[in-house]
Amino acid sequence: MGGSHPDHIAVGEATFAAVYPDSRNPRAFRSLLKEGFKAHEVKEIWVPYWMNGDFFVDISSTLDLKMDALKKHKSQVAKPGREWNYEKFMRKRHRDLGKKAGYAYAESFKSIKV
Repeated sequence: MGGSHPDHIAVGEATFAAVYPDSRNPRAFRSLLKEGFKAHEVKEIWVPYWMNGDFFVDISSTLDLKMDALKKHKSQVAKPGREWNYEKFMRKRHRDLGKKAGYAYAESFKSIKV
């Protein structure tokens, strides 16, 4: 899948737990039923999948914004003295994914039918 940051794993686990079984279980959130809301059945989950996904999203119009956001991620990419050119790496990665999908730049996901 790619990186294995503990915070990313925790978010993924929480997301999967929220999707199944709770999202389709009308008794999981009885207070919402009383307010007139119905249980929602999630049909698909997209997991970020670096280079080997089976579903692509065109990010051509937002890639610069993503790069600006990454520059603020001081614990990983903005460390003083770090020699890694993450922006060059990320742009190439997203360009390569875009070629697979017919876009200038893309993100790759594994689509899981629930």
